[in-house]
Amino acid sequence: MNTKILASIAVFALIASIVGTSLTNSAYAADADTNKTDTKSTVDKKSTTMTTKLADKKAAMDKRMDEKKAKIESKKAAMDKRMDEKKAKIESKKAAMDKRMDEKKAKIESKKAAMDKRMDEKKAKIESKIAQKKATPATPATPATPATPATPATPATPATPATPATPATPATPATPATPAKSQTTATTTPLNVVTIVMAKGTTSNAKCDDQCFVPNKVSVTVGGKVTWKNEDSAGHFATSTDGKTFDTGMVNAGASSAVVTMNTAGTYDYSCMVHPWMKGTITVS
Repeated sequence: MNTKILASIAVFALIASIVGTSLTNSAYAADADTNKTDTKSTVDKKSTTMTTKLADKKAAMDKRMDEKKAKIESKKAAMDKRMDEKKAKIESKKAAMDKRMDEKKAKIESKKAAMDKRMDEKKAKIESKIAQKKATPATPATPATPATPATPATPATPATPATPATPATPATPATPATPAKSQTTATTTPLNVVTIVMAKGTTSNAKCDDQCFVPNKVSVTVGGKVTWKNEDSAGHFATSTDGKTFDTGMVNAGASSAVVTMNTAGTYDYSCMVHPWMKGTITVS
């Protein structure tokens, strides 16, 4: 009987041990599930917070990028506007410059046309004068004046007795001679034919005065003939001030002009068209 009791006690103890172990494991399992749930909730919460922060940062970054892009586009638009304004100014200046150049070109062409016209007129006058000279018959030579008969010699007068010599008067000191100019500057007696020299160096000497044309003043008869000889190194003209009476045209260096016949009485001033300081006067009487 004692053995049965002991066996029963042993079985009861084993059952109690098994039940206790089972309850302990159940408690541990419940705690583990609770901890697992809490950990997952915390991770989910952190993940949500991080996602929100990342989204906020991305939105802020996108906003800054949009602002920068807008500023860049604004600057580009302003730069394009300034470039367009500069381009418009340059084109306006170019158009104005082209207009001025066209005006200058037109003026130059107009002056050239006027000069060509004057040269053609002068050439026509010269050719007309040459044609007239060729057509005009030569003037007959004036007959020579007969020689005056010689006057008979007068008889010699008897010699008068010599008068005693008067003491010599002291000689008056001679007056220094006035230096003569290298060439004659004027003729006073009317001549039939005159040659006027275009003096050497007159091209560069604007102060040659009455030594530009030598003689500077000449007198010729009506119908007298005048020729200009160029001794300078450049071409010259001899053109009457009125522009109508005579014009030699260009007389090249070392050459002579065509003969100019002065058919009308009067005083005629003239000059060189390209060297206006060269002046002279012809008096026809």
